Amino acid sequence: MADIKTQNRAMQMLRNLGIYAVGSIGSRLMTFLLVPIYSFFIAPSEFGYYDICFVVAMFAVPIISMQLRDGAFRYLLDATTDEERTRVVTFTMVAMLRNICACLVLGVAAHLLFDIRCMWYTLVFACVFALFEVVQQMLRGLGHNKLFAGCGILSSFLIFAISVPLVVWTDMGIEGVFVGNIAARIIAMLFAEWRVGVFSKFMRSNVDYKAVGREVIRFSSPLLVVNMILIIISSGNRFFIEHYLGLHDNGLYAVAVKFASILEAIAFIFIQAWQETAIRQYGDADHDAFYSKILNAYLWVLVAFVVSISYVTRLLNNYFIGVEYQDSICLILPQCLASAILNLVFFYDMGYQCSKNTSRQLPCLITALLVSLTSNYYFTIWWGLYGILASINVTYLFMLVYKMIDTRRYMKLRIEPRSVAMLGLLLLSGAMYYVIHNNILVAVYFALVLMAMAVCCPASVKQMLADKLRRNKA
Repeated sequence: MADIKTQNRAMQMLRNLGIYAVGSIGSRLMTFLLVPIYSFFIAPSEFGYYDICFVVAMFAVPIISMQLRDGAFRYLLDATTDEERTRVVTFTMVAMLRNICACLVLGVAAHLLFDIRCMWYTLVFACVFALFEVVQQMLRGLGHNKLFAGCGILSSFLIFAISVPLVVWTDMGIEGVFVGNIAARIIAMLFAEWRVGVFSKFMRSNVDYKAVGREVIRFSSPLLVVNMILIIISSGNRFFIEHYLGLHDNGLYAVAVKFASILEAIAFIFIQAWQETAIRQYGDADHDAFYSKILNAYLWVLVAFVVSISYVTRLLNNYFIGVEYQDSICLILPQCLASAILNLVFFYDMGYQCSKNTSRQLPCLITALLVSLTSNYYFTIWWGLYGILASINVTYLFMLVYKMIDTRRYMKLRIEPRSVAMLGLLLLSGAMYYVIHNNILVAVYFALVLMAMAVCCPASVKQMLADKLRRNKA
């Protein structure tokens, strides 16, 4: 009976993965297709400046949203009546509109005092991105997972359709990239409202949302600090690169990050499905065993994608990357590795969200921030861009070990021997990535690694896929 229950939960998560995959893979594919266009039509120094603006915007997003995207999703998931949903949605949107107005007022003041290139593009992009993220998570919390996925696809298609002509034919450069990103998300939000009417149905001027507002803020506030620190750790290194190495090197690093975003897309799909499943199953007596199976399957997927993305990019780099960006090839594997470690950290973070004890993440993050800033300073001076990659991997690894220990109070997870073998395979592949230079040998080694990964595939993954195939045939 327990095995049947586990399979049912796994199949439900697999269904959610399928829905999120449609939206996220489609959206990330469009984003990935933009990389060669950017690399052929925008100079590395220009793209490096855009990346700095993007980092500033991403730092502003959690401040503007107060991390209400997570709070709204968590409390909408628990809501059982339309009255409760109305309180959550009304509070969330009132808070968001107030924050956006305050942000724009501060932008006007800054514009009067400073002459900063692309300041308004960056500010408006941050506000629109924050609102889009909150709307997306409210769609999930209200059960509109398919619309959530559809909005992701629509916004990414529009980014491609709007920004490419502006960059290629009107020579707008990075300003065209900003316009595409802003317009696409506004149109996607209007589409979502047209389809389900979240605001018209759940926003009311006379509703008393103070009590639920306090609960949402209590849940979201620690996550605001957590995400700001994470952004500083993951993206603050751009300022070290710009200061010590220059915008050209920052452009190279930005391209490597874009390729690693393929892995982030896969992880993002999983984390969304995992978040919903973990919260719903947290009260079950056998949740440790169930979570452990999911962890081992996820670890296998992460390792498989780190190796695959790195080696495929190595083999086909001339088709993906412009001549001026070829030096970024050697940065892709360690950047993908860092993304994989971070997403394992996110897996363990779910223990804090399930227990609603989000503030417990802060000691780890504060310590990790100190590790990141110190290592970025010294490693960048010593090893250049490789020092940046070493710093971010060391920082994420510290966070992972810390949270593996700390979250045992919420979930006791077991790593299987096959997963350990996959980690060994990852280390070997990382070394071979810099040893083998002939493309034929790279292809042969990659084929051998794929066979080894198939042997190491967890039994739970094989069982889920087999069950899924049987049900589809039936």
